[in-house]
Amino acid sequence: MRIFALAAVIAIPTSACVPITPIDGSGIPDTFEATGADQDTAASPEDWLGALEDPFLESLVDRALSDNLELAEAIARTERARATARLRRTDLLPEASVSAAAQTDRTSEATALLGALSGESGPDISIENPADLFDIGVDVSWELDLFGANRAALRAAHADYVAAQADKDAASLRITAELVRSYARARLSERILSINAEFIEAQEKTVGVVEAKVEFGATTEDDLVLAQGRLASLRADRPVLLADLAASQYAIAVLIGETPKTLLDIWQDGELSVPGAISLPHPIEILPRRPDVVAAEYRLRASSLRIGAEVAEYYPKLQLGASIGSQATDSDTLFSAAARTYSYGPILNWRILDFAAINAAVDSARGRERELLAQHRLTLLRAVEEIEREALRFKMYKTALASRKIAVARQTRALGLISDRYSEGDIELLDVLDAERSLLDEQVQEAHLLSDILIAYSVLAKALGGYDSTRIPR
Repeated sequence: MRIFALAAVIAIPTSACVPITPIDGSGIPDTFEATGADQDTAASPEDWLGALEDPFLESLVDRALSDNLELAEAIARTERARATARLRRTDLLPEASVSAAAQTDRTSEATALLGALSGESGPDISIENPADLFDIGVDVSWELDLFGANRAALRAAHADYVAAQADKDAASLRITAELVRSYARARLSERILSINAEFIEAQEKTVGVVEAKVEFGATTEDDLVLAQGRLASLRADRPVLLADLAASQYAIAVLIGETPKTLLDIWQDGELSVPGAISLPHPIEILPRRPDVVAAEYRLRASSLRIGAEVAEYYPKLQLGASIGSQATDSDTLFSAAARTYSYGPILNWRILDFAAINAAVDSARGRERELLAQHRLTLLRAVEEIEREALRFKMYKTALASRKIAVARQTRALGLISDRYSEGDIELLDVLDAERSLLDEQVQEAHLLSDILIAYSVLAKALGGYDSTRIPR
């Protein structure tokens, strides 16, 4: 039997302390492709929101980070993970309990033994039946974590807590980026509504001019129909634009945890401004602090530690226990020396017939580790892709905006020249309407670019980790 036990110990892993899988940094590039020459004057990822100089937007972000319900869920998950880590810590500590009881028991006298004790077989032997029993005691036990199962579980729970904290930070960044996106779309709708109002006003004047020309016979009824049709088209665009504005505002209301009416009561008019550049730190500095990367890393660490906890099941568990108390049939003698009871000693528990189940549990834990390792590498690759994509998009949008501004200026001048020639009777009204339509398209495209630049700016800040809010709790 001793030889069998020794062979079993030799056959299983020699240590439950499985090393944590090292984090693979092969997905971190030496530099970002989108790094430009203006990085020395760019805003840092932590200061991107203040660099916009939009106090109303900042106030909305503050309310979202304070009252957003999705973020409240993430905070609750973080608190739950922290409580779980505290619970795992108690597994390393001794347990103690106090018990006290007072009861009355009656035992059957129909059995031979109890019948004898009750006096049927001997007049000198008797017991009380029913009998009172008073019992009080203290029990203490402590499982010695000889092979590190409980310590591994504690460290894994702590890693889960860090991952939950990182998830909360990632939620903060995501909610901020979503709010800025909705804000940019709302400002875009406001800008297009303003452009629409300007063109409606101009077209109303055009209709008035054409009506006068028709009255004096200077032009045909066809021109008037064209002008009135263009005016009707501009007015038809307005309800759709108002609906787009309301949709963006309602989305913001959800993000800040308020009703649409509450948001509309505090809404302030404003315009989109072109944000400056945002700096791209070295990848080795920015990627490891991204909340999603931190969460993936610590979930991988937790899975490695849980392998150690499963491997520890191959080994025996040793528990030290002791109890002291007092038992008596009446309360007067409960605390006498004769009523004192105690017991102590070690308890050994070894699952020697469950090795198949333990093997399966270890294999499952290793499979989970391989899964999370792949997820961690994928998270790094996606982080690099997101940063490169948004940095390039931000740069290209700003280049396009510069060209679009030139186009708007030239189209504005062209419309002025064409309007003058129409007033002099050199060209047809259709030419004026075409020039107006071209200018409207250019101005709308310019407004879209302003909105897209702000969105790309906020998404890039999110991709870079945004606020330096990730903290590794100890």
